[in-house]
Amino acid sequence: MSLGLLLLVLLALTVMGYILGQSRAVASAGGDIRKLHSLPAFYGRITAIGVLIPAVALMAVWLLVEGTVIQRTILSHIAPEDIASGSTAQLMVADVTRLANGFETLEGQGID
Repeated sequence: MSLGLLLLVLLALTVMGYILGQSRAVASAGGDIRKLHSLPAFYGRITAIGVLIPAVALMAVWLLVEGTVIQRTILSHIAPEDIASGSTAQLMVADVTRLANGFETLEGQGID
């Protein structure tokens, strides 16, 4: 999933959290907002923040460790006998990465 799509989903979840937090606060007061301690918008904002902050923190952590996790997973699947003489597993991973980047470039140019 691309980062832009992920942020769009996160924005939608945050808006839904705001609406649900606000409506739940009004419902808990039986529809009479005078019984609430704060305005309904406050409850909506707190709920939206409760949705947004953990999700952004998790995304930031994943973006920082993603490359390392993927590379370690790939390296654990390469058997020592599959590595050519004079090469290393890291070089094989680098070759695969360069090939993937080249295919993405060709795809972006419309070349099949």
